[in-house]
Amino acid sequence: MDVVIHPAANAEWLAAYQALNGPEDTSPVAERVLARVPSPAAFVLIRLDGRDAAIGMFVADGDRAGVFCMATRQEYRRRGLALTVLGAGARWAAAQDCHSLYLQVEEGTVAARELYSRVGFAHSHRYHYRVR
Repeated sequence: MDVVIHPAANAEWLAAYQALNGPEDTSPVAERVLARVPSPAAFVLIRLDGRDAAIGMFVADGDRAGVFCMATRQEYRRRGLALTVLGAGARWAAAQDCHSLYLQVEEGTVAARELYSRVGFAHSHRYHYRVR
């Protein structure tokens, strides 16, 4: 298993993001948003069996870091890769003098919510998107 941390959303990480999330929905996001994430940031990529297997993005914001874009390739789920991404990102955040992490997770993603609860994340609030 290879764990790589990039300081920016380079072509390698963006390709993994699109591969794990589906290029038809993610190309505009990757091109317009992720490539402009401000520093300091960490773009974590895990390769397993020569394939992009899991990713996550961590952005330092004062004494906290946000966790974003967590994704694991379907056939590699339930093997601890998301935990490995979180660990790598948490160590990076600690080196940036961040003392805590925060994230948003969709309510219907039961496995992700269980993982985040196991590692100490607690529910803070709900959110929704308004459509006009």
